[in-house]
Formats: sequence, structure tokens, C-alpha cells
Amino acid sequence: MCSFKTALGPIYETVCLADSYAKDQLLDPEKYFEFVNKRDFSLNSIRIFAEKENVRPFIVIGRLKKEGHLLWSAYQKEMMKYE
Repeated sequence: MCSFKTALGPIYETVCLADSYAKDQLLDPEKYFEFVNKRDFSLNSIRIFAEKENVRPFIVIGRLKKEGHLLWSAYQKEMMKYE
């Protein structure tokens, strides 16, 4: 679920549902839970987990950051850049 509220009403609910759906489609919830519980967030560990889940490492890094497991400044060189 989303952790903050906004005055956007139905838009807020739609974004929250889409976010929840996407996170569970990109990373298997049970495997991600096991990965997080190991508490090894080294870049090597993240890359190995990402490869097993068939996603790019920045997907795992972004989720770890969003959930507070990593600082927002961690692994910036690994993140996808948008121009």
C-alpha cells in the first residue's frame, strides 16, 4: 500500500494499486522477502538476486530504496538515467 495520502482521491487509489501490482509482478514476493531478510545489500548480492529474478539490478535497488533498506544515495551509478 502507499504510505502517504493526497487530495487526488481516485487517482491516488489507482496509482497505489498499479504500484502494488507492478512490484509483485517484477519481483516474486516470497523470494524478495527472503532476500531482504538476509540483510546483504551489497552490490554483488543485489546483482545475483536480480539475475535470478530476470530483472535489471536497478529494479531491485529502487525497491530497496523505496522501502528504506538503502539510502537514496546508494548505488547511484547503477540507476537508470532519464533525459
